[in-house]
Amino acid sequence: MLLRLLLQCVSLLLQLVFAGGYPYTEETWILELDREDPSVWTRGPDFPVPAYRGATVQYGSGFLAVGGEAESGEASGAIFRFDPGDAGGGGSPGPAWTRLAEDLQLPRSDFAAVIITEDYLSCS
Repeated sequence: MLLRLLLQCVSLLLQLVFAGGYPYTEETWILELDREDPSVWTRGPDFPVPAYRGATVQYGSGFLAVGGEAESGEASGAIFRFDPGDAGGGGSPGPAWTRLAEDLQLPRSDFAAVIITEDYLSCS
């Protein structure tokens, strides 16, 4: 795993998930904290686009990776959901990224996001 800056990171039960980051990458890395050796990193499914400076917020058994900065330097409005799969109790066969149908109203990077209700995401 390369040293990366300004990446998306979230803690899910006994997992830490890191996605994207600078230099621009699509890599996702998962650290299982309940393993016999909790220093072993596992490569997860690639993040759909190289990005960094986005926000993350826990959502259901997974999390949302919101906005960020694309390799072109422009802010993104994309929202991606990470489902940890059976390892995180999500019921699907393995970890996966899915792009949500709706984007943010305004593209953003370097911000915070919070879930207000199941259907409402607030960014600042």
